[in-house]
Amino acid sequence: MGKSTLIVTVHEGRNLAVRDKSGTSDPFVKVQLLDKKYKTKKIDKTLNPKWDKETFIFDWTDDTNIEKESLRLACYDDDPVGEDFMGEILLPLDTLLTNIQKDSTLPPPSDESDSGGKWAVQKWFTLQPSPEKKKDENKGISGDLSITFEYSFTEEEGQLHALLFKWFPELPHEELVLKNYSCNVQANVITPGKLYICKEHIAFKPTLPFAKKFTFKISSISSIEKQLNGLDITADGNKYRFGALFRRDKAYLVILKQWKGESAVLEETTQKESEKEKILSPDNFLGKILSPISTPTTTSESHTPASEKKEEKKEDKKKEKEKEVDKQKEKERLEKERIEKERQEAEKKAQLKKDREEYERQRFEEEKILRQKEEEENERR
Repeated sequence: MGKSTLIVTVHEGRNLAVRDKSGTSDPFVKVQLLDKKYKTKKIDKTLNPKWDKETFIFDWTDDTNIEKESLRLACYDDDPVGEDFMGEILLPLDTLLTNIQKDSTLPPPSDESDSGGKWAVQKWFTLQPSPEKKKDENKGISGDLSITFEYSFTEEEGQLHALLFKWFPELPHEELVLKNYSCNVQANVITPGKLYICKEHIAFKPTLPFAKKFTFKISSISSIEKQLNGLDITADGNKYRFGALFRRDKAYLVILKQWKGESAVLEETTQKESEKEKILSPDNFLGKILSPISTPTTTSESHTPASEKKEEKKEDKKKEKEKEVDKQKEKERLEKERIEKERQEAEKKAQLKKDREEYERQRFEEEKILRQKEEEENERR
């Protein structure tokens, strides 16, 4: 069965609320997720506490409905007669996991593994009033907490096969997942999730609870195009753009094999090999550099006529000039490649920035909807 683990580390707080007459507080943090509750040690008389990397571990399996769960970090002032509320951070679990994967400071999961992965991010979060607290308890709340989140996920093939039909009941039960990759679908909004490549279908399951999942038959594909860190697939007249696909080439070959067969994969691989050989061929400047240096055959000057020596010198000069021309051409080609690479990097950064802004907007809207639902529930109570 697939297993997820979230490690939460509380580092420090800044500009926290005053809860003692001395103008300070004795803060500690309660951390709660699913059925587990933890708390940090208290730090005496400070509004800028520093905890020594207090770490808490939460884990769950695939049958957990994370769309209904939230991580709660609540800050309190420790008093001899009780505890005073200083604010909370409430993070919907599905949105939190998506953001961790999106903003992770770790490199993308290795190509050696097709399921699972590990992501980590450290951020400051602002403490907020709680709708469950009284008005006087929410008074004067301020400050932020520095938190590190480490998220890891592993999948087992048997469980994944069972979950496939739970997520996509329209698929035939003889269907089988071949590979799955983390990515996002780029349409009007950016939707993160997972791409599942099956024997006869492509399926996409979004991470966000309000986003739409979909499937289509591999036999309905009319074209596949590689894009920067992604694939464009046209099927049944619809175009699907899968972005942030760090294992693009690997996913492309898996789909190609199911779409056009082993021969198409062999042709693709052969083409790549021929391109490499072309780069290293003696006719190419790089091939000339890497080719073994031939040792010229020496002849006795006494047996070489003066006219032949003159012709040899002319030929040597001609070859030198040709080499200079080749060097210049290669230099120009490398410069063009450098400029093109910089242009592509700039476009990539601009697209990533656009994706991040769109995602933040979407997250804000979702959190707004969740807050509205909570307010409505509180009003009904």
